[in-house]
Amino acid sequence: EISRLVGVDIRRESLKKCREHDRDMILIQADLTALPFADKIFTDMLSIYALEHIYHLAAASNEIERVLMQGGNFYVGLPCEGGLAWNLGRKFTSERTMSKRYNVDYKKYIRLEHCNDAADILQLFSQKMTPRRRTYFPLTLMPLISANLTVTSAFQKS
Repeated sequence: EISRLVGVDIRRESLKKCREHDRDMILIQADLTALPFADKIFTDMLSIYALEHIYHLAAASNEIERVLMQGGNFYVGLPCEGGLAWNLGRKFTSERTMSKRYNVDYKKYIRLEHCNDAADILQLFSQKMTPRRRTYFPLTLMPLISANLTVTSAFQKS
């Protein structure tokens, strides 16, 4: 069995940063909605802070499901986008700074950049795969998107 780490990103700048940390990693510039891989090729897949930016989330989820082996795991890390804690934190940090510094309509900018909420992403993948584990941060004992800043989830392809 061959075990390799493959990094995929649509942005060349992100891939260059990965290359600085790992010279041996296989890096491919590609669109998550049209992955250049054969069916059922990966045993595990990981997405960290990416799915909230994908306009065609259904197409991306179909591709992830297509290239993941039966019984394979999909791990996803997300900001609790759309939640009260996340929105409140943003209001007192980046929104004030960005609005003043760049004179932009920050809420409009964020809506364009973060087109998917955590709840919608988790619901979509829960319909396609079996949810295995979910962890919230910082309030691990309060497993709610609205009360936390990040959520990680593990799914298994049945």
